[in-house]
Amino acid sequence: MLSMKHKNDRIVMRIFVKGTFELTSPCLIGSGQNEQTDIDFMKNHEGKAFIPGTTLAGVFRNYLVSTGLSREVIATMFGQSVEESSQTTLSRLFVSDAHIVDEENCLEVRDGVRIDHKTKTAIDRGKFDYEVVKKGTKFLLKLELVLRECDDAEKLQTVLFVLLDAMQKEKMAIGAKKQRGFGYGKLRDVEVLRLDFMDKEKKHAYVEQWIHFDWREFSGNISVDELNRNVDLGMKEQQSIKIKVPLQNVSSLMIRNYRNSTDFAEKSVDYAQLCSNGIPIIPGTSWAGAFRHRMQQMMEQLYESSGKTAFSDLAREKINDLFGYVDEQKKQSKMSRIRFHETVVFKGMLIKNTRVKIDRFTGGAADGALFDELPVYGGETQLVIEIREAKDEDIGLLLLALKDLLKGYLAIGGETSIGRGIFSGSAIFLETDQGEVQLNEDNERNYFRALYKAICQSK
Repeated sequence: MLSMKHKNDRIVMRIFVKGTFELTSPCLIGSGQNEQTDIDFMKNHEGKAFIPGTTLAGVFRNYLVSTGLSREVIATMFGQSVEESSQTTLSRLFVSDAHIVDEENCLEVRDGVRIDHKTKTAIDRGKFDYEVVKKGTKFLLKLELVLRECDDAEKLQTVLFVLLDAMQKEKMAIGAKKQRGFGYGKLRDVEVLRLDFMDKEKKHAYVEQWIHFDWREFSGNISVDELNRNVDLGMKEQQSIKIKVPLQNVSSLMIRNYRNSTDFAEKSVDYAQLCSNGIPIIPGTSWAGAFRHRMQQMMEQLYESSGKTAFSDLAREKINDLFGYVDEQKKQSKMSRIRFHETVVFKGMLIKNTRVKIDRFTGGAADGALFDELPVYGGETQLVIEIREAKDEDIGLLLLALKDLLKGYLAIGGETSIGRGIFSGSAIFLETDQGEVQLNEDNERNYFRALYKAICQSK
C-alpha cells in the first residue's frame, strides 16, 4: 500500500502547450562564443539558432516575480534548489528549447560602438559586433505542466494562463538588450491539451493519449482562456507608461552598417544605412544613446541653475536611475527603467552618395579618401518609449528632450555635423492603462512643474 506521502506526489494532470512565438523585434541571446562576431547567437550542434529552455524558464520566472506573485507559488511552479531552501523540489513546468520554424536567412550581424556620454564620441577600442535573429522569425514553443495530487491545480493552471496571456499580449521580452527594444514577440496559434487523470469517464482515454503522445501530431482540447480558473493570485500589474511620437525624416539619416549585406550589395558602397530585410531601421540603442546624452546635459544645467554645487553628481544619479548603469570596478549595476523600441523608417529612399575627405591644411582632396555611402532620405517613423514606475518628473525630463527632437535640435545617428539625423513632428501621445491621449500645453506644464519641484527638493 502506498504511503500518504507517495500518494500526495502522484500525477493527476498533464497539460501540454504548443504555439508559435513570432519575434516582433530582433532577439539577442549570447552563446559565450565569438567565432562569427564578438557575441554569437546561441546555436545547437547543427549550427542552427534556438532559444534555450533555460532562457525561457528564466523569463517566465522573472515575469511572475515582477507581478508580485508569492514566492511559495513560484517555487512550486519552477522548483527550488538547496541554496533557496532547505529542501530541493522539482519544477512543475517543463520548458523545451524553442527551435526556429523556418531557418532560412534568419540571422544578421549588427555593429555597435561604446559612446562617451560626455563627449558623444566613440570610446577607444569600443567597436563591437553581435549576431541577432531577425524580426519576424518564428519559434516553436513547447511547454508541459505536470500537476500532482498535493498541488493546488486551480492555482497553477491560472499561473500558466497568466504566462501564456502575457506572451500573447507582448508583455515579455527574451534575451539581451530588452530595454533597447530587443527580444519582443507574440505567441500565436496556441494549442492546449489537458489530460485530467481524475476524470473517471475519460481517464483511460487520457492515459492512452499520454502514452502515445507526439508533439508532431499534437492537437488541443481546450482554449487558453479555459486555463484561467479565476483564482486570486494576489498579483499586481506593473505600472508603466508608453509615449508615442510620430516623426518625419527632414533630410537624411545614417546609422552605419559596414557589412556586405544583400540589402545594398548591388550598390557597391563602403557603408550604408542600417537595414533589416531591406527596410531602414533605427535601433533602440541609437535612440537611447542620443536621449541619455541630451537628458544628462539638461539635468546638469537645471541643477546648476537652481544653485546646486554638486550638479554633475546629481545629474548622473538621476540619469543612472532612469537609464541604468554598470560599474565594473564596484561590480554594481542597475537595470534601465526606460525602454526605447526599435523603429522602422517607412517611405524613405536609399540614395547613393559619393564623397571625398578634404585635407584641412591644403584644402584639397586627401589621398585615397574617395568613398561611397548609402543614407536614407525622407521617410517617416514612430518613436515608442516606455517607462516603468514612471514619476511625473521622469516624464517632464523626457518631454524636454522630445521637444529638442521635434524642433530639430537633437540629431540621431552618425554624420550629424553635415545635417543628417534631423527629425520633425508636432504631436506627443501618452498611453496609460486609462487609454491614449495627445499631450497639450497644460499636461506638459504639469510635468515640467513636477520636474522643477524634484530639482528644488534634491539634496
